[in-house]
Amino acid sequence: MQEQIDPQIFKDIIETRHMNKHKRCTAQSFRDHNRIVMRMEQIGVKMDVVSAYLERMYKCRLTTSFLLLIALPLIERLKIERLSIL
Repeated sequence: MQEQIDPQIFKDIIETRHMNKHKRCTAQSFRDHNRIVMRMEQIGVKMDVVSAYLERMYKCRLTTSFLLLIALPLIERLKIERLSIL
């Protein structure tokens, strides 16, 4: 997917990504944050493309709870192992 996107657009998407900037006080919080960042780096802009598509489709900003509401029936229907998506 990254190969199909103009490198400048890819760079702009990555740079404008919202990152939580509060202090990480506990080891667990620090580990969780590092895992999230590593996962975001692995999947590239796929998450941003899907998020933009869904926001355009529903015409609003989507919350995590709403995304889970959409995802859980799909996980069951497609028989996706839940640990593979975390």
